[in-house]
Amino acid sequence: MFYSTNTGGSWTSIGLTNQYINSLTTSGMNIIAATNYSGLYRSTNNGGIWVNSGFPGYYVSTLITNGSLIFAGTGGNGTGYGIYMSTDFGGSWINRNQGFNFPPAVYALLIANNYIFAGTDTQSVWRRALPDIIGIKQISEIVPSKYSLSQNYPNPFNPTSIIRFQIPNSENGKLKTENGIVSLKVFDIIGKEVVTLVNEKLSPGVYEVTFDGGKLASGTYFYRLTTNGFSETKKMLMIK
Repeated sequence: MFYSTNTGGSWTSIGLTNQYINSLTTSGMNIIAATNYSGLYRSTNNGGIWVNSGFPGYYVSTLITNGSLIFAGTGGNGTGYGIYMSTDFGGSWINRNQGFNFPPAVYALLIANNYIFAGTDTQSVWRRALPDIIGIKQISEIVPSKYSLSQNYPNPFNPTSIIRFQIPNSENGKLKTENGIVSLKVFDIIGKEVVTLVNEKLSPGVYEVTFDGGKLASGTYFYRLTTNGFSETKKMLMIK
């Protein structure tokens, strides 16, 4: 890795020696580098120090940012193909391969006109609505007093519906020092999981997720919120 302070007149090495650097991006004060088979590296001090930021042993081919979100395209060694998203500056990564016939090797990403486009190996170009791939949005930073999973709306629906839930900052009156993984999954009538809507650490607040059942059959489905010893399930009905 090299940097220049004089529009390319001279260059200074800043680490990651003996690495193939496939892509670079920035998010906040973070610089993130994608490598061949060594995953991602992140620096918060302009390359003074680099730390591994996920995907050890992976070929990470491309990176792109959208606000505070980072997207990574992987492929090249048969492991972990597809698109991944980070909501915490590369600290953790969420699989976002829903909608592909099977996860492809992704070598190019583009965000335009409220879509994210993926250039793949042998599967052509795919696109997905950006709000759909982001999925979850925080609608309030007010800290709730308890966990809650609301009834989806509208219900019945065709084919999309919104699920709202809230995450507090305490359990039994004691302040939590670390938020656990929040999981929100949808199951069919026989209990088979059909989609994971959320599977990540979340700050306290109120959140909404849009569930799109466009590729599913009409019928009864269940959605379950699980985190920190709390679990609640509700029923919803999709009529096409």
